[in-house]
Amino acid sequence: DLKPSNIMLSSIEGGLRLKLLDFGLSKSLGGEALTGTGQTVGTCKYMAPEQFGDGTIDPRADVYAMGVVFYEMLSGKRPFEATDPQAQLNLQLAGKATPLAKLLGPGHPAPPELISLVERCLAADRNKRPQDAGEVARQLDHALDLSSKRRAAVILPSGIPDSIPSSTVTGSGLRTNEPLSQTRSSTRTEVGMMAGMATAIMGIGALIIVLLLLVIGFGWYSMSKQGEVAQPTEIRSDQVAAFRKEGLQALTAKDYDKAVTMFQVAVEKAPEDSDIKDLLRLAIEARDRAAQAPPPAPAPVAEPEPEVAMVEPEPEPEPSKPEPSRPSPSPSPSPKPTPKPVTQAPKPKPVATVTRPAPAPVVKTGTIFVASAPKGLSFSIPGVGDGVTPSSLNDVPAGTFMVTFYDGGRAIHTTSVEVKAGEGALIDVDLSGKLTPEPAPEPVAAAPTPAPAPAPAPAPEPQPEPAPVAQPATMAANVARGDLEVSSPNVFGEVWASGVRCGPAPVVCKGLPAGSVTIEIRSGKKVLRTTQANVVADTRSRITVR
Repeated sequence: DLKPSNIMLSSIEGGLRLKLLDFGLSKSLGGEALTGTGQTVGTCKYMAPEQFGDGTIDPRADVYAMGVVFYEMLSGKRPFEATDPQAQLNLQLAGKATPLAKLLGPGHPAPPELISLVERCLAADRNKRPQDAGEVARQLDHALDLSSKRRAAVILPSGIPDSIPSSTVTGSGLRTNEPLSQTRSSTRTEVGMMAGMATAIMGIGALIIVLLLLVIGFGWYSMSKQGEVAQPTEIRSDQVAAFRKEGLQALTAKDYDKAVTMFQVAVEKAPEDSDIKDLLRLAIEARDRAAQAPPPAPAPVAEPEPEVAMVEPEPEPEPSKPEPSRPSPSPSPSPKPTPKPVTQAPKPKPVATVTRPAPAPVVKTGTIFVASAPKGLSFSIPGVGDGVTPSSLNDVPAGTFMVTFYDGGRAIHTTSVEVKAGEGALIDVDLSGKLTPEPAPEPVAAAPTPAPAPAPAPAPEPQPEPAPVAQPATMAANVARGDLEVSSPNVFGEVWASGVRCGPAPVVCKGLPAGSVTIEIRSGKKVLRTTQANVVADTRSRITVR
């Protein structure tokens, strides 16, 4: 497993010794490095493009990993860096690395032969890389010969001081604060320190010596492991299961980019009957749907309550007191007083009430992802819908629902799922042990032999010819046949060709009689789509049902 964390230095008498740790090509694609959280993408950054394909690898894949390490030692950066896993994978498959000379800048001490070698090691086409560690070592030796007249030994010269003070040593963009002492029995450090120390003390020539040490160690390992580069089947199965698990977790967490990346890596390693292709399609559809969704509406701003003016009624005037009458000098009758008008208090003005419309109800929905082993099982969720695994059901109201799986119309498993608003819910069950085994075909009985007719004369009785064995029309040998590849990107169900079950779409219906056939997409006993297709003899035709 060639990467910086597995390249160590240990001190020996008179110099340093480089060690490669954690050997094993198969382990580089399996084990904890694939299933540990946050480790998958980091490990993939040192994998050659062909390791994301059919799994057939050779020593040139490790030459690629050496190129990544060399690039990192010279520049302090990896050749392929992206902000998301999908872009990272695309860069590695395309081989679009930032040119090393451009990254180092003008005036760098690295010879052009060394830069050219690193870029050859990083070629996406493995035929353009050095074929083995021996060729890499020869190219490094040539670069060293051109950069310095001194030829170095395999270990660093004894003139290096016994210890280097604990201070930052900088070289080629890499640095470390770890002191190095030859008096210690085993000083371990990563490639970053090795490059920084060698470049600071002896320049680019010492760095090339370190690269030679790395190649020598790797070359010994490659020679001892010839013929062991093929991936065991059980390891590949574990890899597919690990990528599938991470992809499903990312799918329910709505990290669609990561889900697409995990399924893309696994799809080339998965067997034909796996559901990885279908899960990849679901992840791509979910990512596209999320990209097209309108942004959430902003929360309504609460309007301030209008101030209600309090109108106080004016006080009622006190009734006027009559003035005391003066005695009149004459007995003449006094005039009657004129009554004053009574002033009424004004009525308070009515205050207008403000009526606000009720807020629109927020629709709370989620998504259900349904998968099973084996794939292609029918399921039903009352109140939500039916489908065939793997499938996704969108805009499902929040709540708890019962899910029932069927095998040929027979209910084999029931479980529940809780849907939360704005989240994804996953159902992934293994029902292999609950399926009904397919009955073995019954042997075809031969027709009974008719009794011989009575002979009118004592002539010898003729022997009756044996009756031919009846064969189904679909098995007749003289019928021309062909294959039909059926896909249904928008309809999820099983494909039936003229009454013969082919399996969940996309699928290839093999050995169909040439001519017109009826194609049906079914979900359980329900026919979702029906169309006609033409099968050409000895040819694979294609049809898309929408």
